[in-house]
Amino acid sequence: MRLCVSPSVIESPSGEPVQNRLADVDAAIRKFQSHGLAVVLDIHNEDRKLDTDADEQRRFEVLWTALAMHYTKWDPEMLFL
Repeated sequence: MRLCVSPSVIESPSGEPVQNRLADVDAAIRKFQSHGLAVVLDIHNEDRKLDTDADEQRRFEVLWTALAMHYTKWDPEMLFL
């Protein structure tokens, strides 16, 4: 299952995930997995500023690093970043 999430939905101004919003993503992932579905978490950035804006790139890197740390203990056969 591909779960598309816009960074603007889950990130704070610093790029760190907002915990209650990340909890919603976690709940969605768990729901799919409870039905035997593996999940691809697709952080789907539609904002073209990421292509050229160094501050946006830094925020995106902060977000991805935090997500990698958050999901490090989840089953790698059932969740793909």
